[in-house]
Amino acid sequence: MDESNQLRSFCEAYIKRTMSTHKFDLPDFVNYMEPVFQKMGYRTMDRRKQESILVIRLDDIRGCVMTSGFLRELRREKPQAHITLVVNPFVYPLMELCPYADDVYEFASGAGMALQDVLRTAISFCFRHLWRHQYDLCFCPQWGIDRSWTLLLGFLSGARERIGYSEKVHEEKARANRGYDRFLTRVLACSPGVVHEVSRTFYLLQDFGMAVENDSMEVWFDDQDKLVAHRLLVNFMENHPIAVVALGASQACRKYPVERYVAALRRIAESGMRFVLLGGNDVDLEGSFFARNMPKGTVMNLIGQTYLRVTAALISMVDLYIGNDTGLAHIAAALHVPVIELLAEAEDKKEDKSVYSVYERFHPWKVPSIVLRPARALPPCDETAVLGGCCTMMPHCISRIAPEEVVAAYNVMVDYLEEHSGE
Repeated sequence: MDESNQLRSFCEAYIKRTMSTHKFDLPDFVNYMEPVFQKMGYRTMDRRKQESILVIRLDDIRGCVMTSGFLRELRREKPQAHITLVVNPFVYPLMELCPYADDVYEFASGAGMALQDVLRTAISFCFRHLWRHQYDLCFCPQWGIDRSWTLLLGFLSGARERIGYSEKVHEEKARANRGYDRFLTRVLACSPGVVHEVSRTFYLLQDFGMAVENDSMEVWFDDQDKLVAHRLLVNFMENHPIAVVALGASQACRKYPVERYVAALRRIAESGMRFVLLGGNDVDLEGSFFARNMPKGTVMNLIGQTYLRVTAALISMVDLYIGNDTGLAHIAAALHVPVIELLAEAEDKKEDKSVYSVYERFHPWKVPSIVLRPARALPPCDETAVLGGCCTMMPHCISRIAPEEVVAAYNVMVDYLEEHSGE
């Protein structure tokens, strides 16, 4: 029996044992598996083989885009290494063309699954894709709460060294990921205070003794994606500037009301700007309302109609992003498209400089940008600490941003871009 089959047998034996007792304990599982990995040579450096590195990023578009620079700098430092990247299935189309990874795999992280089922899925994945590489290093760049079993997969990969952020970096993570530090061999805390998430990814490399020469982000698509995007836009452009508009968001409280977008963008349309709606089917109704209520010929509604890489290619062809806090905003920033972003997080929030601040941790990275925020939070959000500042299940604090503020931000951005057009 080869090593991969032996490992799978050990893992399945443990699951079978725990099912009979109805008790499953992660620390016990680590204590059970660690000697197995050691006995089979996974924890021993083999200088005869090519260095192999695993990078696991199982969260959303935003997180993966913010890891793109990390991947480039890792490849620059390790030009001969075999690098494997693992992402979630939704983000996979955006990451599969990463030029810095030799392999890109998609792993369904098992949200809502019983822990034994998550383990079975992870064991099957490692058997098919990971164990044969006997990884020297595994990087888990996500700083926030691990809701996707990233660190468990890193441990099960058999990687000799596993580098990631501690469960103790903030109180909420300490509660949600209690005991996860035991999955790592190198547990990091990062510098004190609020740090942008892009900087946190680079910190993993720097702590490991690697240099960061370029801190820009990237997004990858191919010629076919560009051709499809061009065919969609070619008849719509007609020498007009174009803005991508993103009406969606991961939570309802982060969505600026579509009626207010219409009020603002009708005025912006008077300058000659045209608008392309992008996003998922969850904002289909908002997109239809927006298109119906804008001046004729000023809107192309592509909501739910484009593949993720084609979406990125479309964004690369436009002049501006206007929208909510979405993964598309970070794609735009990575493609050096200026961003006007609307956040629910009020400027007067007590946790403005804390780990709960979306503005401090996720603002558009190194691109001309204006982030609009309400001046004051509405009750009960004014006394609640929550990521993103607004704790309701509907557009709430974000509604305090007036359409006139969006128009003013647009005018400021146009003036800035004209002033710096030669740079």
